Amino acid sequence: MKKVLLINVLICIFIYLIFEVLFYFKGVKVENLNIKTQPFINIPSDLTIDVTSNIDGLRTRKYVPDKIKGKPIILTGGSFANSFGLAEKDTLANQLAVNSNRIVFERAFCGGGINEVLYTFKQDALYNSIEEPEYVIYLFIENHFSRMFSKIYSIQSPKLRPMYNISNDYEAEIKPCYFKYLFLSHIFKYFYREKVTLNYGIVDEDTLFKHLMALQKEIKKHWTSTKLVFLRYSEGNIEKPYLFTNNFIKNLEKNNIIYLDSDELIFGESGQRLIGEKYIQEDGHPNSLAFKLLAPKITERLNNDL
Repeated sequence: MKKVLLINVLICIFIYLIFEVLFYFKGVKVENLNIKTQPFINIPSDLTIDVTSNIDGLRTRKYVPDKIKGKPIILTGGSFANSFGLAEKDTLANQLAVNSNRIVFERAFCGGGINEVLYTFKQDALYNSIEEPEYVIYLFIENHFSRMFSKIYSIQSPKLRPMYNISNDYEAEIKPCYFKYLFLSHIFKYFYREKVTLNYGIVDEDTLFKHLMALQKEIKKHWTSTKLVFLRYSEGNIEKPYLFTNNFIKNLEKNNIIYLDSDELIFGESGQRLIGEKYIQEDGHPNSLAFKLLAPKITERLNNDL
């Protein structure tokens, strides 16, 4: 009995090793990837549409209003900032362009968060391709907390989330990738997608604050007058959203990061949220009405800041 069990275990290990070898060579051949040294890889999603410019191999959409009356705005974040599922005219970026009379660059990553945002603003190619904006708006949803601590790799979706060590003076140093077991990580990706991303209990204001300060520092190295805006947005599938503490908000404001809450911008302090069938699509992403209401409120708030 023990012998049979041992043979079965050895067969499973052998099959696993075969899959690891196949995944490794497929990764090297198809993605031109050296998993031992490559710290970060991001191949744009096919769901990104109507690309008007390409910076550092990462896709950016550009919205130009009929009349331009100020410096540009960059909108960044995850799928909410990407306005997933909406027509071009209904995206938050386009609504911001129309309401603010500014060029708006949408630099968002479906499934992304503060890690991807920080990564892209550490690339010199971005600063060489876009004129200095008045604002960089980072749209935050609660799931970005859990994304701060997760890195995944899959051959089918070749994306490795960048992870950072951030010093006391907010210099961000990217961590190298040591996860060389591609088949195992491929399986983990699906576990992560089905299990970990649903864990909204992960909350770490201190780590998020450090990432935001590192992001601001990277921006200021190139654009000294650009202001960073942190925009909180409610997720429709969360019954009771996480609201940031007064201490977190005060620390942002003390360091010249503008804090905005999408619910409060539209509904004041009533406690009402941009959720429900009226404001979200079937998949939980904001609909055109939500952004049509939000964009003028953001514009009004930022104009008051000048």
